[in-house]
Amino acid sequence: MKKITPVLACIMSIGITACNDDNDVQITPDTEFVFDFNTENFSAAAIFSDYPEGEETFYELDSGYENLPSTFSDIKGWRLVGNNHSDDLFMGITLPIDGLFATTLYQATLTVDIVSNISKNCVGIGGAPGESVYVNLAASKDEPINTLDNNMYRLNIDIGNQSQSGTEGVVVGNIANSVECGLDPIYEKKTLTMTDIIDVMSDNEGGLWITAGFDSGFEGKTEVFITKITATIVE
Repeated sequence: MKKITPVLACIMSIGITACNDDNDVQITPDTEFVFDFNTENFSAAAIFSDYPEGEETFYELDSGYENLPSTFSDIKGWRLVGNNHSDDLFMGITLPIDGLFATTLYQATLTVDIVSNISKNCVGIGGAPGESVYVNLAASKDEPINTLDNNMYRLNIDIGNQSQSGTEGVVVGNIANSVECGLDPIYEKKTLTMTDIIDVMSDNEGGLWITAGFDSGFEGKTEVFITKITATIVE
């Protein structure tokens, strides 16, 4: 697991923050971790789930750390693409956080910046291409990975299902931007923040994982970008 430390190594926010000689956070009543993908990729990893084993080509799954399109072309972010033939495709990125107390209960609040050219109030197969592609933010003790269940890839953490939050993930909105359906689509940035806190236990090494992604009820192709994730971890 690559060690991720907060911006400026240690941030004093509320209470006292202490660091060891390597600037790893050891006591952090309120610490903010900022992952601005315009500066680096932070060794994030893309993950796709809720689709049949071996069907990556049919589902047109693709991801990459790259420059954004259109007016955002001078900004880098994570691009995620998938065609939701299963009516339940999840696509996201995962990041590790280290340097916390081992086996300690924390409260996590996450914010994500996305860039989307999906207009609002459009009609699509199975659901709207904007409002039926839900944005999900999660924090978990275990690394999010796929497991096979009846030949279907399923996440090993409980992020919820489409519009419903889970024990480790919270739905914070959807990917529809402010452009009305029927007008020329444009890319817009959208910031979404959790209003519910996730209780998460750190692992035996003082680490945990965060996930930002999209759970789709729209039975078509979706492309969306993640440009920034901010996580506040409170003991």
